[in-house]
Amino acid sequence: MEQLKQAQQKFSILDQVPLGACILRSDLTILFWNSCLEEWTKLSRAEMLGTCIGDRYPHFRQAQYANRLQQIFQGGPPTIFSSQLHKHVIPASLPQGQMRIQHTTVTSLPALEGDEFYALLSIQDVTDLTFRVQEYRQMRDRALAAQEIAEQANRVKDEFLAIVSHELRSPLNPILGWSRLLRTKQLDPATFDRALDTIERNAKLQAQLIEDLLDVSRILRGKLKLNWEIVDLANTITSALDTVVLAAEAKSIQIELSLNPNVGLVRGDSSRLQQVVWNLLSNAVKFTPSGGQIEISLTEVGSRERFGAGSRGEKRAEGAEGDKEDKEDKEDRERFGAGSRVRELRERREQQPLTVNRQPSSRSVAPASTVNQLPTTNYTQIQVIDTGKGISADFLPYIFEYFRQADSSMTRAYGGLGLGLAIARQLVELHGGTIRAESHGEGMGTTLTVQLPIYEGSRE
Repeated sequence: MEQLKQAQQKFSILDQVPLGACILRSDLTILFWNSCLEEWTKLSRAEMLGTCIGDRYPHFRQAQYANRLQQIFQGGPPTIFSSQLHKHVIPASLPQGQMRIQHTTVTSLPALEGDEFYALLSIQDVTDLTFRVQEYRQMRDRALAAQEIAEQANRVKDEFLAIVSHELRSPLNPILGWSRLLRTKQLDPATFDRALDTIERNAKLQAQLIEDLLDVSRILRGKLKLNWEIVDLANTITSALDTVVLAAEAKSIQIELSLNPNVGLVRGDSSRLQQVVWNLLSNAVKFTPSGGQIEISLTEVGSRERFGAGSRGEKRAEGAEGDKEDKEDKEDRERFGAGSRVRELRERREQQPLTVNRQPSSRSVAPASTVNQLPTTNYTQIQVIDTGKGISADFLPYIFEYFRQADSSMTRAYGGLGLGLAIARQLVELHGGTIRAESHGEGMGTTLTVQLPIYEGSRE
């Protein structure tokens, strides 16, 4: 008791410091427990003095603590009891219920009598500092991530502007060249017609590029207007097909058309829906090599079948549905033959997991009110399957984004701005529909699928 009284008088100055302070004798008896620790732990000095700290906090008896304290009691250098030893050296809760995060330094202190040493535990509450550091790190990480995104966006825009400049300039060269030749008035009739055809073709190409850019601008500004009417998608597909059939024939690409005559009508802008189909078809023609195949189909699907909600394998296990699919397979064999490349892709799609990019994204879904249409559980499905270049798994998530290209060299090799699918996605979503892309990878072909809600009025 006398030693405890002497310790209170000797170390009373430790009550004035904003740190937790505790003095231990070599047998772990608590000789001093300052007011700061009383406040933190809600344990009074009277309760703690003269007791063994190992009885209340058993981790002090663990070897990792005992060995370090032994050195301190022998007059060794200061040591730190970091959180790696124990999460909370002297457990103390905050008013919010969290435990104080502590930084504890243990120092040798000459004993009041003899040549022994006490251990002084100086405990700093670093809770606020730790939280501020964590907050700073999170802010730094967010800032770095935002900076990286901004730099990536700038790189993509710079690349896109370079591509736009190149694509707009390319049609001008033949137009200007043939125009100069026409001014000489020395061309024979055949060459004269060829000059006019070339000028017209390149002028149309440039007009289409400009129109795509204007569409992107209208969509981004929310200024794109739709002329709502009842649309027969079979006619829409046929009209769009007429505009790409010559380009397909030039590459000896076989196009198979499969239109279900019983598919219901949809409500939408006829010219914009034709633009969607044209974009899908022209994309397929562009990236399908000579001698390839393209299949375009129009079917009706229910809500349960939407976007893979039940594979064909699953459907086969459902009796009547399986018979229906077997019939479809038979029709496929009759239509394309046993060696059809499109059929091979279909079978592979059923047997192997596909890399799929589903749209719409959560940030761009058109609300139901936008399409001014009654809720429906049935959808028309337009599907374009090609045997072309395919899409790598790395690029597939970005295929419907603006200013995204697999790489600039591909754009130059195939021409165009690569805006077709981005525009198609926005138009489909404005009609309350969805679009997705599937591919097994490069060289494995691509499947583009659009689903639009059926106009319920067409059922009446």
